[in-house]
This record gives sequence, C-alpha cells and structure tokens, in this order.
Amino acid sequence: MKNRELEKSFVTSISFGTIIVGCSKLLNFILKILVSRLGVVNFSDYYLATSTFSGLTTITALGVPMSTTRYISFFVGKNRPKDAHNTITSALTITLLSSLIAAVALYAGAQYLSDAIGAPHATVYFHILSFGLVGATITLLSRAVFLGYKRIQLAYAAEAIEVGLKFIFTVTGILILGWGVFWALIGYAIGTIVASSINAIILINVTNIKHVTPKITSEFLRFALPVSASEIVTSAASVVLLYIVRLQSGAEMIGFYGAAVSIAALIHVIPQMIFSIFLPTASELYAQKKPILPIYKTLLLWLCIVVFLPGVVLFALSTHVTSLIFGHSYVSAAPILSILVVAYSLYTILVWPNRQILDMAGYTKENLCLTVLRVSVTIISLCVIFPEFSGIGLAKSMLLGWTGEAVGSLILVKRKRLI
Repeated sequence: MKNRELEKSFVTSISFGTIIVGCSKLLNFILKILVSRLGVVNFSDYYLATSTFSGLTTITALGVPMSTTRYISFFVGKNRPKDAHNTITSALTITLLSSLIAAVALYAGAQYLSDAIGAPHATVYFHILSFGLVGATITLLSRAVFLGYKRIQLAYAAEAIEVGLKFIFTVTGILILGWGVFWALIGYAIGTIVASSINAIILINVTNIKHVTPKITSEFLRFALPVSASEIVTSAASVVLLYIVRLQSGAEMIGFYGAAVSIAALIHVIPQMIFSIFLPTASELYAQKKPILPIYKTLLLWLCIVVFLPGVVLFALSTHVTSLIFGHSYVSAAPILSILVVAYSLYTILVWPNRQILDMAGYTKENLCLTVLRVSVTIISLCVIFPEFSGIGLAKSMLLGWTGEAVGSLILVKRKRLI
C-alpha cells in the first residue's frame, strides 16, 4: 500500500467518522448537559454510576476487543480467513461468559458497593445498570470485529446505534417518565440492551457465525491475557480513584470532575476516528512485512492538527467554556479542566499511537508494564503529592501518570525498532 493510498484511507475514515461518530459524541455530550441540569449532586450520582458501568464493561471485555481487531486484521493480511473466523468465536465465547458473570456480581453486590462509597441510595442505580452489561460488551466486540475486517463504516455505525438509542431512551426517561437520575439510568440501560440486539444481528449476518461451535484458541489467549490484565488494571484503577475522591471530598467534587472530563474528552473525538483505521491497517502491513513508517508519520501529522487547536482553546478559555456549557454552578470544574486538557492531549499524541504499535507487534506484556507504571505513578501521586484527594489532585495525578507512560512507550518503541 502506497503512502498516498494510506493518506486517502485516513481521509476517508475521518470524513465518514466526522459525520457518524461526531453526531454520536454530540448526542452523548448533550445528554450529560441535560443530566447536569438536575444539579451537581445528582449529576455526580449519574456520572459515578455510568463510569462504574463503563469501567465494568471494559473489565469484563478482558481486553478481547483489542485482541480481536488485531488478530482479524493480521490473519486477513496473511490470507487466513479460517483463523480470522476462529478469532471471532473465541472472542464471543470469552466475553459472553465474563459479562454474564459480571452482571450477576454487580446486581448481587450493589448494596455493598453503595455502602462502601458512602452512597447507599445508589444501590438501585447499580441494580438497573447490571442488566445492560452483557449488551454493552456485545456492542464493544461487534465494533472490534468490524474494525478487524476494516469495515469502518459498520464499526462507526455500531457505536452510533448504541449512543443514539441511549440518548433517546435516557431523554425519554428524564423528560417524560420523571426528571431524575433513576429514570435516566433506566433509559440508559434499555438503550444499551436494544442497541446490542441490533448490533448482534448485524454481526451475525456480516460474519456468518450462526452455526459455529464456540472455541477458544491457545494463540488468541496468549496474546489476549496481557491485554486483559492491562484493561482490568486501567479500568479498576479509574473507578477506585473516583470512589476515593467521592469518599474524601464528597459528591459535589465528583460532579465537578465529571463535567471537566466530559469537556476534556472532546479532544479524543477525532483522534478516535483516526485510530480506528490505524491499528488494523498497521497490523495488516506488519503481517505482510511492509514498513509502517509512512502511516505512522501520517498519523502523527493528523493528531497534531486535530489536538493542538482545540487543546489551546479549551485550556485558555476553561472558565468560560465550563460556565457556558454546564452553567455557573459548575465553574469550580474549570481548574480541573485546564489540567485534564493537557493530560488528554499528551496521551493522544505520545501514548496512544505508541501503545497501538506495541499491540500490533504483539508486545502486549510490555504494554501491561506500561499500564502498571501509569497506574502506580497516578496512585502514588494522589496519595503522596496531592493528598487532599480533590478533583484537581486526581487530574494532576493522571497527568503525571500519563507522562510516565509516554516516556516508557517511546523508549520501548525505539528499542524494539518498530518504526
């Protein structure tokens, strides 16, 4: 594949993704703004509950989606369609079992979890969201399969379907059934379940896996296990750190932090579209023993363009942006936003691409070490350097953690001579 063809592939991906994923992110962002109007404390409950749900979805996926994308694209590059097909059945077997176990565990342990974070009223929230865990995992895996085959439009559509339906059902729950977190989360869970049913049907029709006996290949497991451990450590640490701040600084602080994260995460919208095509394309080139330096240079060029401008604007106008979007009651989120903008930008340009290159080359154990490094630095920073356990302290700790991860990933990619 020539360099101009690679650039054309990126442009096509970004063009389509801008329409589909851009609209999806906008709906998700609007949804958070609507919930934020319930008040800082109620928004805190919503953010904490949905963050727990997202974290558990990632944990129960066990790193399988990333491994699925990598292996399918690798086998496509090797012209081994049967092995690509076996990858799908392995992934389905693992994720369906793990997500079902997690859903039962969340429902059974909801009361204990709520008491542990000092929010006994949140028990019913966790009960509601437990019903959506299996569905969320199915959508996550469907998207990974589509990316592996470089069916980029289907991958974007899978995400758009989930976000769109969650938006419709959540807004219905808030505005029609009752203006509160309870009905918002019921709508959130229903939207997740309906979306996963649609995506499952599309997955079955596209891959023709109706009559396949589930199996788990040893090769897939060897690659996926370190990825699984990395995903589990990352998600578990993120949720636990939120719980610590909730316990030490109260519900309002989580509300401010959630608002800041919602705005800072906008930096990742376009890069997410770019990375959707980067990993499968790089894996296919790697399998064919072709250089990936051209696509890597193109990747960095696009990232610098789409990250620098919004990053500068959000950093310089953090107070105005926060007040304009979430209201004056969230102005305390502005200092947190400034730090998170720097952290998210750093992660996007220096960490994200290098970790994907390591995954592409099969260095998942090294990536696990990077995850442990980041989490360790973040936790130590929060407990030792910023012991006030505030939203600002958590944001600064994340920035230090990602800085350490960036340095480590650059060193590893250079030592392995992957580009």
